[in-house]
Amino acid sequence: MKYEVTVKIIPAQQVLSLTHRVTVDKLDVTIRESLTTLATLSNQQNANADAAPLGIYYGAINMQEDGPIEICLPVNGHVAVEGNVVLKELAGGKAASVALVGNQCEFPEILNGYDAAADWIQKNGYETAGPPREVWYTGPGPDAKWEIVWVFK
Repeated sequence: MKYEVTVKIIPAQQVLSLTHRVTVDKLDVTIRESLTTLATLSNQQNANADAAPLGIYYGAINMQEDGPIEICLPVNGHVAVEGNVVLKELAGGKAASVALVGNQCEFPEILNGYDAAADWIQKNGYETAGPPREVWYTGPGPDAKWEIVWVFK
């Protein structure tokens, strides 16, 4: 199946985040629990989530490798962090984007979206500017709508 790559400009984003080292069998539950923690903290402090949550993959996650993954909730306003939660700004810029739906969002099929973005960046003479991001517009399942976003320079 062919994956279409589009170029978009993404703005810098302030996010609350939690970083974990997990294998793929624990990934879904770790994402759900982390997003619940981040949303609860954001809501307690009236810092509205202002974009879809996302994950940043700093390394491979499969049955042998454990990332890490940084799970992020974009927020506006000041938030006093607690525990392992971090408040930071993600850089924006030009990005290769691949829209994914349904079973394209499932492992291992989702890896084809990452490959498409990375191949496009390389074939067009650019370099990646940091790790890839996976934006979750919906939860997983047959109606899933996700996006791979990979900033390049």
